[in-house]
Amino acid sequence: MKHLYDTRQFSGQFRLSKFFEESYNAAIRNCPLVFVSLIDNQMKTCRPLSTNLIAIFCSVYLLASSFVPAEVAAQEEKTAEVKRESKPTEIWTGLLDLNVTKLRLQLSLTADEKGGYTGKLITPDQTSTELPVDRITRTPEKLAFSVSPLGITFQGSIDAGGKIVEGDITQQGQKFAMKFERTDTAFTLVHQSTWTGEFKVGPQNYDFQFRIFVDNFKNSSVKLDSFTEARWSIPCQFEKKDGKFFFRNRLTGGEFTGTVGPDGETLSGEWIQQQLKFPLTLRKIPLDKTREPKLNRPQTPVAPLPFNEKPFGVVVAEIDPKYEKGVGIAGTLSTPKEGGPFPTVILISGTGQNDRDFTFFEHKPYGVLAAHLTQQGYAVIRYDDRGVGQSVGNTPQATLMNFANDAEAVYRWALKQPEVDPKRVVILGHSEGALLANIVAVRQTDVAGVIMLSSTGVSGKQVFLSQSIKLAKLFGANQDTLDKKTAFLEQVITESKGTTPLTFPRVQAIATEKFGELTEQQKLDLGISNIAQTTFMMLRTPWMNYFLDYDPRTSLAYVKCPLLSLFGENDHQSIPEINAPAIKSAVEVSRNQDFQQEILPGLNHMFQASKTGSPKEYVDIENTIDQSALDTITNWLNRRFKR
Repeated sequence: MKHLYDTRQFSGQFRLSKFFEESYNAAIRNCPLVFVSLIDNQMKTCRPLSTNLIAIFCSVYLLASSFVPAEVAAQEEKTAEVKRESKPTEIWTGLLDLNVTKLRLQLSLTADEKGGYTGKLITPDQTSTELPVDRITRTPEKLAFSVSPLGITFQGSIDAGGKIVEGDITQQGQKFAMKFERTDTAFTLVHQSTWTGEFKVGPQNYDFQFRIFVDNFKNSSVKLDSFTEARWSIPCQFEKKDGKFFFRNRLTGGEFTGTVGPDGETLSGEWIQQQLKFPLTLRKIPLDKTREPKLNRPQTPVAPLPFNEKPFGVVVAEIDPKYEKGVGIAGTLSTPKEGGPFPTVILISGTGQNDRDFTFFEHKPYGVLAAHLTQQGYAVIRYDDRGVGQSVGNTPQATLMNFANDAEAVYRWALKQPEVDPKRVVILGHSEGALLANIVAVRQTDVAGVIMLSSTGVSGKQVFLSQSIKLAKLFGANQDTLDKKTAFLEQVITESKGTTPLTFPRVQAIATEKFGELTEQQKLDLGISNIAQTTFMMLRTPWMNYFLDYDPRTSLAYVKCPLLSLFGENDHQSIPEINAPAIKSAVEVSRNQDFQQEILPGLNHMFQASKTGSPKEYVDIENTIDQSALDTITNWLNRRFKR
């Protein structure tokens, strides 16, 4: 299910501050920060993050927008317009002290012809992304503004000289003192040096670089790029004293102290995190050899697009009062340049919180698939999961059925759109998304077809156990460890379903019973160093509790529309040899007369050409979706829905 061991189980491991707690936990649920995965090597099977940015106020993408989706759609259309930028009228800079870290902020205000202001906020310590500022009040005595999508507000009083404003910056009820000073000089950063390094934790190699910068106020800062985890520009504290360099990532508590070598080109020391120590030598490289902090993804569509795109928003309770209130789904409708109404494909992402492009390690498979299908003559609908991007709704308490309701609401909305042929609407889902597609197809009998990518066909418990053991074996665990891990997981799951609430001390006791003879280093090498806590945290989530009991065959047996089931041969999450036969058997019960199933050679869980199918390969694979998968999907659709 992409990866059942996703980081929702690690949300309690790190604290940023109460100011950022909710949004930071959202980031942690989705994927490791740099070197966070040192805590437990099962995190390497963490489901990929739905955004790259966990920067200022944790993320412009991770925090749910305060707008309802319809307003979001209108705002996205307006934002898409290209406007000529004016030189800022005023520049204000300041330092926000969050106790765990300090962020330099720069506010740029530009006066308009009507006497109002537009504005942008950046933090050069985190990212160059400019956050749009709105609701600006600027008088000789007062300065106030908001960053509405993030729920950030600032109110301050300007001193008599007009050069300093002091006030409070607030987000989600948390308040911090903030002082801005007016300046004529915007922040500029000069790249001073780059230091590269790598080390191994268990079966995982970490490859990274530190980039040191000096600003025009002579302050030094460091940005950490982890190529293994595809995390860029993570801010670190930096100190240089008596021939030693000190880097510290306050978000994760990781730190490095290194001594400069005689040639000035090496730093020898240790990386320390979560009471673990790793010898580490950093090497200085020429500035022109610094690797660009991004990954090569040649299939990602780039503007200008040869098709139309427009944002949309759906308030699900307005589709049907039976749906949960307070949930709004925002997404994108892609259509060919001419014609219509079109046969339409609705894309539903897999396990965890994903954006509309199903982004992981800078791959955007649903963006790629939407572009491909639209150019083949289809309309394509893709959307942000609730609580991600511009969609809103309760995520921590949501189960599989809550997400099915969201998908069903989007389907019912689609039937009424002028670009959509309501008799030719197909639902495509990946992993968990395939389960949702089948649920919707049973509820809405006019669904024209279902495409199941990397789906499961057995109970959630079977999926979880088989995936956990397959991945552990792939990462080098011996048979004895596999047997102990299986016994541990089965016992914990069984007790979690009992009448007595499962407690963390009880899970620890089971782990000690199964793995007590192993040293901490052995546990780390085998990827089970924190198995008690990660398993306990995971089993506390409503989603996992529901999923473990859910059997997809209960829906598959009633799906009557044309059905395509695709697997990658190297899929170690939705294992083909377990799930493909189960899906086929369920379809035989339904007597579905139009069923096709294929296992595509050499492809992994995400339908990329792979060597082993290991999730460790995701970051290095450049193509997002193999052409064989695109062709199989397209040919199946064309034979049934192209006129």
